[in-house]
Order: sequence, then structure tokens, then C-alpha cells
Amino acid sequence: MHPQGGIGACQGHHGGVSKAPFGKGNVHIILYLLVRHKVEDYERWKPIFDHDRGATRKRSGSKGGWILRNANDPNELVILFEWDSLENARRFANADDLREAMQQAGVADQPDVYFLEEIERLGA
Repeated sequence: MHPQGGIGACQGHHGGVSKAPFGKGNVHIILYLLVRHKVEDYERWKPIFDHDRGATRKRSGSKGGWILRNANDPNELVILFEWDSLENARRFANADDLREAMQQAGVADQPDVYFLEEIERLGA
């Protein structure tokens, strides 16, 4: 287990939470869990990922997210979730049942995991 916790070799923020200004004087912290890994077969992986329509993630603090695919390698995925807290994101990433599901789904390499804080939202 990596000292930061989480599936695979976790990288990213040291764990402190800083406040990022948004809008006119409002303070809002947005936390993300980013996972990059390859799968043996996307069509095999996706139903296991979707097995409970995200209910486990939602109970764990996920606010939804995005699945992105490498345009040159359709079996390399980047999954970006918005999370309610750093602690909940780490707890989810450390769960044994997540590790087991990833193996069953055919995750083919060591996932890269990042715990991220949004510090600025950019326009076009």
C-alpha cells in the first residue's frame, strides 16, 4: 500500500485542504479522485464498473464524474470523479472490494491514482 493510500501507486496532493476562490468572494472547495488505468477489454470492464449504477460510489461520497478514453488506445481509461471530501475519496480508493472488482473487470496495469483539489476554473 502506498503511504498516500488508495489503489495502486497513489500520487497527488499531500492531503491538506486549501480554499479556492470562485465567483465574487465565495469560497468553494472541489475535490476530485482521478484514476488512470488500462483494461484488457472495455466491453468487459464497463458492466462491472456499472454493476450498481454508481450507488456504492454515491454512498461513499462521489458526486459523479467522467470516463475518458485515450483516443489512440481505447483500453486506456482516465476516470475523474468529483468527491465530497478527501477522507471519503481515500476511504473509497482503499476499499478491498474495489481492488477485487478491478481485478474481476480486467484492469491490466497498476492504476495511477490522484487526489486533487480544484484551485481555479478557467474559461475557454
